Amino acid sequence: KVKVYKSFNPNQIKLRKVIGDYVKNENVLFPKIIASDENFIVEKWINGKCFSKLKKNAIEKDTEKVIDFLKKIHFEPDFLDLAKTYKNSFCYLNDYLILRLKPWCQWVPVENLLEEWNKLNIATDSKIQSRISHPDLSLSNLVLGDDNKIYIVDNELLGVGKGWLLDEKNSFFRSQVNIPKLESICNSFYSISWKLRLVGSALDSGDFPRAERMSKFNSFNLK
Repeated sequence: KVKVYKSFNPNQIKLRKVIGDYVKNENVLFPKIIASDENFIVEKWINGKCFSKLKKNAIEKDTEKVIDFLKKIHFEPDFLDLAKTYKNSFCYLNDYLILRLKPWCQWVPVENLLEEWNKLNIATDSKIQSRISHPDLSLSNLVLGDDNKIYIVDNELLGVGKGWLLDEKNSFFRSQVNIPKLESICNSFYSISWKLRLVGSALDSGDFPRAERMSKFNSFNLK
């Protein structure tokens, strides 16, 4: 058995490989890459128990290790350097959340949301540093291997950008970590970026009333 997934571009594959090497001796690992080309990655299948199948106390025992993993890729100098090197790999905000809303960009609630997000994205370019991001740390994407090591088994959204702000909020442990302390304009960007996710999920499920409710925001005055 193997796991195969499509990459966004060759740079994302390079980033996945180098980060896998960086964390190979850590508490949280990536599966070994068996093969890759410019479009696909083939990872070794990890035998073990998915976190979603573990008892609560077993999950709690290893939660801090996953939290530490995110802190490491967000803030440690080596990973900040990697973020600069692979800045054009994949961006969770631009290449996933924004693209998911593009088919609805002429629907007024989405049009207004995207316009406000673009405005705040530009305004925070010099205020929010691009970092490594992994926004997909759900219980179903983590496996406690037969070797008792923790593996992240779905890495299609691994990338670089401002999307790291939402990593904890996207994770299974979101209730156990604090919202980042940000200045006002950055906090507005954080909030409206999360709205991109909520609106996109609602539209994916065909729930237009919820999408419209979630799209509402308080405009930030940049003057």
